[in-house]
Amino acid sequence: MKELERKIAHLDDYKDLAKEILNFAGSTKRFVFLGNLGAGKTTLVQHLCKELGVNDSVSSPTFSLINQYSGLYKDREILINHLDLYRLKSLEEALDIGIEDLLHSNQYLFIEWPEIIQELLSDPLCVIKIDYSEEQQRMLNCKLFD
Repeated sequence: MKELERKIAHLDDYKDLAKEILNFAGSTKRFVFLGNLGAGKTTLVQHLCKELGVNDSVSSPTFSLINQYSGLYKDREILINHLDLYRLKSLEEALDIGIEDLLHSNQYLFIEWPEIIQELLSDPLCVIKIDYSEEQQRMLNCKLFD
């Protein structure tokens, strides 16, 4: 397991951090995001998508559950699936939306609120936790399990 920690003073810092996270993750394409509401998970996903060459507007798939984007990264066309599992009540609901197929695909996968599918997650995986304090400071911890 490798680990990366960064203190984030402003959400603008995510721009440079996105590139650093992708370099840190190497060939890993599955990312899960942990943190309270308002921690900045979706904002970080937006910056990661931009770094991966996505030109579309990236938004939280809170109601659709899954948004898909295409990008151009390192001269290769890629697909990115962005999931927000906050509204799911059970693992069975996750299975119904095809989570297993997404977990086993070779596409980039960004999952917010992954706790409901924790037992399905396996390596390689990049786990990003964002802690947010009242002083407007964020601490990002990124662990790579390969």
